[in-house]
Amino acid sequence: MQPVSSYQIFPLGDSAITLDLGNVINEAVNRKVTALFHHLQKKPFDGMIEAIPAYSSLSIYFDVISLKKKVKEKTVYEWLKQELEKILN
Repeated sequence: MQPVSSYQIFPLGDSAITLDLGNVINEAVNRKVTALFHHLQKKPFDGMIEAIPAYSSLSIYFDVISLKKKVKEKTVYEWLKQELEKILN
């Protein structure tokens, strides 16, 4: 997947995270969302429940309890944000 230049990652409650690639109607942005969605479908992380794509964003729901056991040195949000940034860059 090609690097994404502009995005925001923010928590969606305590058991989801959203990746927002901008409030735009743009086919390239939509292709990036779709590519990330397919990547997560093929290689889900432990504790991932589901990923829900929208036109320019992707929300990822997870089991916070199972991830909390795995991620001890950071918050679950910080760990997931770092993992998403690895995929995006």
